[in-house]
Amino acid sequence: KAIEYLIQHPQSPFSDQDALNVACDGLWKKLDARWNLQNHHEKKISDLEVERRPGIVHFVTHLKPWDASTLSLNAQFYDAFRSRTCFARTPRDKLRDMLWRNWYRLRGILGRHAFVRVMWRYVKPSGTKVDEPEVP
Repeated sequence: KAIEYLIQHPQSPFSDQDALNVACDGLWKKLDARWNLQNHHEKKISDLEVERRPGIVHFVTHLKPWDASTLSLNAQFYDAFRSRTCFARTPRDKLRDMLWRNWYRLRGILGRHAFVRVMWRYVKPSGTKVDEPEVP
């Protein structure tokens, strides 16, 4: 039923979710909130008692734990699970992310001071994008 929907509606904006919603219309049950945590940006999951931790976390905001620039509260928690898969990050990846994460934190702290913001305009090399990490 989901495949048929996608064939008939190839421009569906959220194709996988839309197709599943059509295929499962009226055939679903409400799950406990533990199976649909979406406010991962508000609390550190590792700080929750084990019995209160979610079964599934949906990283639905722009704060993705795999993106060092977002300074996600749950980056380490996410990486602990990722490291047990075939998608584990290399030591080089971890080092690069740690350096970028520290850069974004420092930039956030310094950016609160007007003097530093003014001086940055004069110090930053022209034509360079310092705040974006290079992708190897």
